[in-house]
Amino acid sequence: MSRLRFVLHTDFVRQNAVNAVLAAKPESIVTVQGPQRTLPQNRKMHVMIQEVADQVDWDGARRSLDNWKRRFMDALDRHLSHESEILSSLDGDGYVRLNRSTTDLSIAECEQMIELISYFGAEHGVVFHEPEDGPRPARKKKAKAE
Repeated sequence: MSRLRFVLHTDFVRQNAVNAVLAAKPESIVTVQGPQRTLPQNRKMHVMIQEVADQVDWDGARRSLDNWKRRFMDALDRHLSHESEILSSLDGDGYVRLNRSTTDLSIAECEQMIELISYFGAEHGVVFHEPEDGPRPARKKKAKAE
């Protein structure tokens, strides 16, 4: 059986999920989790992270959205006491912290992530725009030192 995923929003879908469980082979794994972040939450979170990336220098440079997303996810997991794994790097010359992905956030956790980003932004002078406010001003590139 391939991997199945059901969003339990109707009785029909709920019954299909029950049928899939009843038809599953022994040793199959069933996971039930609460609702994940909403699309509007996801959009707002990503807009906010991009605005941090566009407006805040960290360790002397602008960092990418992905870099900031990993940092915020790490801060949220630490705040929520979620354990992450630390492994040696592939070349053995450092370490890598393995955190959850933002796709795993529940609605409540995504609200906390947005609050965390907002608090950080306020502390660092970030001007946030609501996603429906239209396009953000163009990102200012730093002049290279000569």
